[in-house]
Amino acid sequence: MFLLAFMFYQSNNSFLSYYFLAFGIVTLIFYPFYQRQQYKNHYAKFIADTYKNRFGQTANIHFAENVIETNDITGESKINLSELENVTETGEYFYPSLRTGGHLIIPKSKIGDVSQLRQELRQLCERLKINFIEDLNWKWR
Repeated sequence: MFLLAFMFYQSNNSFLSYYFLAFGIVTLIFYPFYQRQQYKNHYAKFIADTYKNRFGQTANIHFAENVIETNDITGESKINLSELENVTETGEYFYPSLRTGGHLIIPKSKIGDVSQLRQELRQLCERLKINFIEDLNWKWR
């Protein structure tokens, strides 16, 4: 847009140069908002399509001495505690992060005693010498 505005300015066509300059400025200001909304819609649709059969299903997580044991409709799995990188707490979830880049998502709304789980996760982090990140005001932008 700005290149066209410059080219029309050089050819003494002031109307088109101002038009493309104004259009370029408006695009520069409003495109990030448009792009953010597009990303939100894309990932919401991707998650809904990919995990549509897993929403609403019960899963059990048990923190044993050296492993995290998970149980859901797809089967059982064990994750070594040494693979935990950190634990993040947001306003609605706990996210134990794995060194491989994955996360476990633990919704607070499905936990009976959130303060007890928080305390256990803090103790686990201290024992493993990893960070417990508390970001209660985090929200998707």
